[in-house]
Amino acid sequence: MSARRQIHAAIFDMDGLLIDSEPLWDKAELEVMASLGVDISRRHEMPDILGLRIDLVVDLWFAQQPWKGPDRAEVTARIINRAIQLVEEARPLLPGAREAVAMCKAQGLKIGLASASPLRMLEKVLTMFEL
Repeated sequence: MSARRQIHAAIFDMDGLLIDSEPLWDKAELEVMASLGVDISRRHEMPDILGLRIDLVVDLWFAQQPWKGPDRAEVTARIINRAIQLVEEARPLLPGAREAVAMCKAQGLKIGLASASPLRMLEKVLTMFEL
C-alpha cells in the first residue's frame, strides 16, 4: 500500500527554468575576458562550465590564460555586474514562468529558488519580475 504524500513546497531553478540567462552569462563572461586580453576563441579548450558558479569559471580561465591586472575576485564582480545589466536589458523571463509560480502560490505552497547565480542576481530577478 502506498502512502499519499502531501506537497508543501515547490523549488524553482532560476537559470534556464524561470529566465533564459545562460546566453547573457556567456556574453558577459566573454566581453569581460576579451577586455583582459584573454583569447576567447579558445573557449572550446575549457571543460564544460554550464551551471558552474562564475567565480569557478574565472578560476578556470585564469588557469588556462593568466592575465595581468585585476584579480580574479574583481573579474568575477565585473562579469556579475555585466550579467545583471544584460538581464535588466533583455528581461528574459521564460514563457509560463510567472504562471507556474503564481499557481504554486495559489495552492498555498512555499516557494523556493535554487541557482548557482549570486544572491544579488536572484534578488534582482525576483524584484524585476515580481515573483
